[in-house]
Amino acid sequence: MTLESLLIEHIPLALPLAISIEEAFTRIGRGCPHLQVLCVAESAHITSGCLTAIIKHCPRLRAIRGSCLGALSDSFLEVLGSNDPETIQDLDLSLCPRLSPDALEQTIPKLTSLRRLNLSWNPGVTDDVVELALESAPHLEMLSIQACPGVRGGAILHGVRQRLKLGHRDLRLNIASNPQISSDAVTTLKALLGRASVQAQIQ
Repeated sequence: MTLESLLIEHIPLALPLAISIEEAFTRIGRGCPHLQVLCVAESAHITSGCLTAIIKHCPRLRAIRGSCLGALSDSFLEVLGSNDPETIQDLDLSLCPRLSPDALEQTIPKLTSLRRLNLSWNPGVTDDVVELALESAPHLEMLSIQACPGVRGGAILHGVRQRLKLGHRDLRLNIASNPQISSDAVTTLKALLGRASVQAQIQ
């Protein structure tokens, strides 16, 4: 049987381990070269080295859902951007606070096949990062930037207008919990994309 999807969560580090976590992920990558979907959640012990081991050994990988990984750093983005990044269609890096604006700006433009991108609750997400995401991924269907204080709104409006000019209309936005984005900007976005396509409540 060929493994194509894998969920890893709640690693019991309190128990003695025969090998390191990074070595375990390396073995997973080598043993699952056809892996397409990797879901890793809620572990402060999963490092950039763990996920980069998967990326390097799984060329068919198209979805990485790695929310709430506090140890994930810019080195992961560097590897992601240099190993066939155009294969990635679904990327969830919400609640990964160590990702810097510079690393995001270097990597996001290379992910040209993205359909879903979640960068919520990350202080490193800025207007420039958002604009690059909107401009670089023509097939983007969902962008979530909930609770990103570095996003002001102007870049979202500009990016959405540019997409509409090119005929890219199927986009849903989650910009909730961003009180710094003006009500006028939210109203304009809803008018451009449709009210149902923009989630913008303050939580």
